[in-house]
Amino acid sequence: MAKLSGRVFVHDLTGRNVALAVTDALSEQGLEVTLNTQDAHIGAEAMRLEMSPFMKRFYERGVHVYVDQELLAADNEDDGTRVTVRNMHTATTREYVVDHLIVEAGTLPNDELFYELKGESANGGVIDLDLLAQGRAQPDCGEGLHLYRVGDVSGSRDIHCAMLDALRLCAQI
Repeated sequence: MAKLSGRVFVHDLTGRNVALAVTDALSEQGLEVTLNTQDAHIGAEAMRLEMSPFMKRFYERGVHVYVDQELLAADNEDDGTRVTVRNMHTATTREYVVDHLIVEAGTLPNDELFYELKGESANGGVIDLDLLAQGRAQPDCGEGLHLYRVGDVSGSRDIHCAMLDALRLCAQI
């Protein structure tokens, strides 16, 4: 991977720890980093225990943190990338010229295997959400593979969500 240099603008669309970790790693390398999010605070979906160590390092390294700012545009120019953001409350726009723009937008579901197996499964890959919400076992659809979408198969999720999904589905087996 190419080593970055200069000014880096990290825009976080997910509120999870990925943008925090990227900002942490880049600021540790001595880069000038701006962390921006449209949320009311950074790391809105991250675990609270993670926030204090990140924030301590961000303050020590001079990371610029901006909240309530949606990303409007990114345009290549001779002197870098012009990033335009707008405040979610006041509609005031601000521009930054940076060397690198990183947008953390999560991941697409990793569901190829799920769809390959779905037709062969006894339950057609379907979860009975009413039973799941009641903490009851999924219906017995007969012999064969029972297939369920959990974790990154269903969306951009972390390992903790995948484990909780699996626990809810398997607790009554």
